[in-house]
Formats: sequence, structure tokens, C-alpha cells
Amino acid sequence: MTLGIVTRVRPVPQRRAATSARRRRGRQFWLFTSPWTIGFVLLGIVPLGYGLWMSFTDYSAVSPNWHYVGFDNYVRAISDPGVLKALARTAVVPFVVVPLTVGLGLVLAVLANQNIRGQAIFRIIFYLPVVVPPAAAALAFRMLFERDAGAVNGVLVSLGLSPVDWLSGGNALIVLLCLLVWIVGGNMVLSLAALQDVPTEVLEAARLDGAGASRRLVSVVIPIISPVLYYQVLMGFVAAVQIAVPALLLGGLGSGFPEGLDVIMVHILREFWSFGRIGYASALMWLLFLLLLVVSFVLVRVSRRFVHYTVDPEDQTS
Repeated sequence: MTLGIVTRVRPVPQRRAATSARRRRGRQFWLFTSPWTIGFVLLGIVPLGYGLWMSFTDYSAVSPNWHYVGFDNYVRAISDPGVLKALARTAVVPFVVVPLTVGLGLVLAVLANQNIRGQAIFRIIFYLPVVVPPAAAALAFRMLFERDAGAVNGVLVSLGLSPVDWLSGGNALIVLLCLLVWIVGGNMVLSLAALQDVPTEVLEAARLDGAGASRRLVSVVIPIISPVLYYQVLMGFVAAVQIAVPALLLGGLGSGFPEGLDVIMVHILREFWSFGRIGYASALMWLLFLLLLVVSFVLVRVSRRFVHYTVDPEDQTS
């Protein structure tokens, strides 16, 4: 009888090897992203935390002494008539500018998407305002709408009308809205890229079903490109609420700042730089941040009814 020798072979520790590989990939990830992470912490998180701390103090640039005041700055901001008026003017900006720029950008994109002669020139002309520096654009509009030497009043006078003081009172807000709508080329390019990504077979099927050009645009094209339009609405709203540099340059940096240009960001900057109330300005910034957070959350929730994705993100499995 021959006795066999049974040798027990230990299985390869696959779990330990997988864990080691994950740790190695994790170290590589943090190594390559460390410049951005360090910059985000030092230039993002730390200033935010410092601003939050200052919002609970009466820190002022005109006095070295400061005290902890709790929520006094926030209570004062909510009850300040100047802040409420600035918020009311600010609300006008996104509710006027965003629909006009998104809608006009889509119309221009449809026109620029046509296969006609001079198509490239058409695109360049409407995109040029985007590459103009904001400061230069604001100063150009200030010269156009000057009361005495502005081109707009020159046209009105030639038509037998009285010149208008555009850069004072509530008229200044109209000039600001015109400036923001003028920079519509960015939305045109985004919509144009989305239009060129619409499947031609879908449009052809709609045409064979008897749908006209307008019906294809409303019922086929817009639902397909709705994620791009939603992106424009969300980013446009956030940018319009935070508008500051064009308003400051239109109003001038001296005394007699037009009331119509005193939007919330301008109001905060004037509290910070002109009056030196740094603690109060920090509280206003945090209230604006919370307001934008709430509005963004509402837009995200509402978008589920109107934005149509090719593949529902909730149905995707990683």
C-alpha cells in the first residue's frame, strides 16, 4: 500500500493585494491633486472660515479695537432698508437678463447653425462682446450713454427728443441690463454646440411625421438640449446676482453713485471699502451665500420636471 502525501497550498491573499493596490492608487491620487487641494484649502476654506468669524464681530478698518457681537450684524442686515432695496434691484437683474440671454442666445444659435454664406462672420460678430474685457465694456457703455456727449442721446436729439440722463437714478439700472444682455455670445456658443449634437435622424423622423421647423424646435430640439439650457440658467443666475465690476464702472468711483446701480454686491463692497465695516460686510456676504444656496437648490429641484437627460443619472450604475 502506497501512502500519498497531501500538501496543503495556501491561497493567494487576493484581498490583501487588492487593499494594497487601492492604497497605492489613493496615495497617487492625493499626490497629483495636492497642489489644487492645498490651494483650495488656503485660498478657499481658510478665507471662508475667517470671513465667517469676522461676521460675528464689529471689526472695522477705522478702529483697531473689535468685539464679539454675535448675530447683531445679521439682525442689522435683515432689517436694513438699504440692504432690502439693494436686494430688490439685484432681483431685477437675473429675472431680466437670464431669460433674455438664454432665449436670444438660442435664437442666434439657430441662425448661426444654418448652412449659409457668411456663417463664420455672423458667429464672430456676436461672440466678440464676450472677449471684450468687462472694464472696457463698462467704460464704453458709459461713454455711449453720457448725457451731453453720448451717442444714444445724440440719436434722441436728432429725432427731436429730449436727452435722457441715463447714468442717474433708476435709468442707470437700464444701462446695466443692456450691458449684460449685450454679452450674449457665450450663451450662443453653448447653444450652438448643443444644436450640432442633436441627432439628425431624430429631426428627420419629426419632419416625416409632418412637424414644421417651429414644432421641431419646440418639441424635439429644446427637450434634447435642455441640460445645456438649464446650465445657462443656473450659471447665469448666480453670475447676475454677483454682478459688481460693470455696475461700479458705470456709476463711477467718485461721489454721487447712482441709486439704480446699488445692487447687493456693490452695496457689500461699499460697506467694506468705503465705510470700513468689515464685520458687517462679512455678514452680508454670508447672507448672500445662503440666499444663492437656497435659490440653486430650488432650481435643481425644479429642473427635474423640465430637463431631459439622454440617460437618467439616477438610473446609472457605477
